[in-house]
Amino acid sequence: LCFLLGILILLILGLQLQLAAVPPQAIVQQNTTTTEQGIPNRQELESFMDEFFAEQMEELHVPGATIALVKDGEVFFTKGYGYADIDKQTPVTPDQTVFRVGSVSKLFTATAIMQLVDRGLLNVEDDINKYLKDFQIENTYPEPIRVRHLLTHTSGFSQHYIGIAARSEAERLSLAEYVKEYQPPRVRPAGELYSYSTYDSDLAGYIVEVVSGVSYEEYVTQNILQPLDMQRSTFSQTLPDELAADLATGYEYEDDSYETTLYLYLNIVPAGGMSTTAADMTHFMLAHLQNGRYGDRQILSEKSAQEMRQQQFTDHLKLPGVGYAFHERYKNRQRILAHSAIFLGYTGLLYLIPEQNLGLFIAYNKFDPKFHERLTTQFL
Repeated sequence: LCFLLGILILLILGLQLQLAAVPPQAIVQQNTTTTEQGIPNRQELESFMDEFFAEQMEELHVPGATIALVKDGEVFFTKGYGYADIDKQTPVTPDQTVFRVGSVSKLFTATAIMQLVDRGLLNVEDDINKYLKDFQIENTYPEPIRVRHLLTHTSGFSQHYIGIAARSEAERLSLAEYVKEYQPPRVRPAGELYSYSTYDSDLAGYIVEVVSGVSYEEYVTQNILQPLDMQRSTFSQTLPDELAADLATGYEYEDDSYETTLYLYLNIVPAGGMSTTAADMTHFMLAHLQNGRYGDRQILSEKSAQEMRQQQFTDHLKLPGVGYAFHERYKNRQRILAHSAIFLGYTGLLYLIPEQNLGLFIAYNKFDPKFHERLTTQFL
């Protein structure tokens, strides 16, 4: 029971972070004399980051962290700080150290759905029952749940977190088993209210399986990770040997000591099952900032990439809303598209500012959202 309550608390905290509409705050300027808006040179930026990470990692007891920043179509800055493994004193490196990135996985699921839209195999306005073969969603309300509702957390399903993880690979459910066995009840009409839902993303991932004819993991690997040259990224819950050796250990800090966290084998892979490096995530950010293009490869049509970034739903015109998986934030007069990475023993954030052609990714091996919230506030 304590284990399940702990997971529920993490997910609720994640929901609060996604919905946060943080008002503009003063920029904390550190070691810089510039007052102009924009990114300083790399040396100034590194000086700012070095000071921030040294101070905040000590205060918040963060063992290790990595950061990557892209700007104007290129990688601008990457660096690792602290330790991936405290006992072994293994340093974090941005191109080697693997972190579990939790709900950032949802951005890949939405990207996969929009790829299928590009190929004419799916329509976001379709009733999802059209794509469900082994079971159907009950017609509780006249308005059906459409594919777009799954991408905006407006399906109307209740929250349901029992069964999201297993203690071993052998006990783990397939995606098809999970979405069928753990379907939550519908409690409101679709499209009426935002309510953050892991099940929405898992159902979207299952639709990817049905439409493509291959497993979710195989589809994403072949159609997103490989074209983006993300060689150190995976959705497998049992990591390949070459990645497992470099996985940052997840930690909790309690009673003045670090304790390692339990390794969870997720049943909700499309909603939270990804492991990756900061260097790999620069490729994904560049693709979304460049309308689906990375190098000479186009993983999304310009139309679909733009639709993912556009506001697709808001509870009120004066509130931030959501695109397809991206959540709007407004900070320091900037419109930001973000998704936080909340996971047992890990935290992180993917942060895009399309108008600045800028993307930022951070991951670290302790659960503490304050760390990346402080970073983004001071950075902006």
